[in-house]
Amino acid sequence: VDRLGAEPWMATQAARVVWLSVRLHGRLDATTSDPVLRLQALNAWLQAVREIVGLHEGMTEPGDPARSISVFGYPLPLFAPERHALEAALALQALWRKQRSVWLLDDLALHLAVHTDGALVGCIDVSGRGHFTALGQGREIVEQLMLQGISQGAGLMCSAAVAEALGQPPQLVATTDSAYRWQESADA
Repeated sequence: VDRLGAEPWMATQAARVVWLSVRLHGRLDATTSDPVLRLQALNAWLQAVREIVGLHEGMTEPGDPARSISVFGYPLPLFAPERHALEAALALQALWRKQRSVWLLDDLALHLAVHTDGALVGCIDVSGRGHFTALGQGREIVEQLMLQGISQGAGLMCSAAVAEALGQPPQLVATTDSAYRWQESADA
């Protein structure tokens, strides 16, 4: 049986997905002249993440402004979901470079990680309101990639599975057998 749950909002199934993990690294509670402005800036960032991910046919799970997970490839089937996730990550990096000073978030660093794997996908009930999620080992792997990126000071990390699906673009530089760092070109 590959579908579980009696209610439509509880239906789950196995599928291949791409996870995009987005994290702001640093002290979110840093002392600022106006904590309300800080919170508004963080919320503006989270809204921007949702919009950019949506433009690239992904779905962002509910979460906090500092950490979010987006899923590509399900429930909307996509051709090359890895490319959609990577393009969303690159658009988020570009927006962050452009806006972080305006948002007064210069003291934070943006880190992203992309991984593809099989997952159990569907909606779960949260306080009577279902939301879509993807569960599986891939979720842990994308978080491990995130931690590698933070420790290496890399803005964007991809798994070997993503690099392979993308045809090994030259901007992806291997850091281990299973992790790749996105290397911006010299003219970027």
